[in-house]
Amino acid sequence: PGCGVVNGFIFVFGGDITSGKTSSTEKYDPSSNTWSYVASMPGGARSRFASFALDGFIYAAGGNLDGTNLNRFERYDPVSNVWTSLTNMPTGREYLPGAVLGNSLFAVGGNSANILNTVEKYDITTGSWSSVASLITGHYQHSCVAL
Repeated sequence: PGCGVVNGFIFVFGGDITSGKTSSTEKYDPSSNTWSYVASMPGGARSRFASFALDGFIYAAGGNLDGTNLNRFERYDPVSNVWTSLTNMPTGREYLPGAVLGNSLFAVGGNSANILNTVEKYDITTGSWSSVASLITGHYQHSCVAL
């Protein structure tokens, strides 16, 4: 599943559950120690995607739905409780991590019939994707973090 922290709340969304895949989004409120459902992800249940949190929003990129690798990219606004579809990634991929660096979101490697070494960057300011230098070696089911 995806996970992110915004405005002091933890959000968990999509992924695999006991009965299959889900599109649900759950919100944890630490002050009341409770979970609640909020708006579900658009486009159906999916897993194996990257998640990001930046500037009060949660983002989900790529993933897999019924055996198809996705290039979808969405943003969740916790204030309005609405998911919005944004510009799709150039490459459909699953099993990818995401990293936030400055005003950019990075989709790093993953799998799309082959293990990928490609890295794509989404610029929050322009709302567009671009390719950046590729990894030396392709990776999937991995993690990354920006410090």
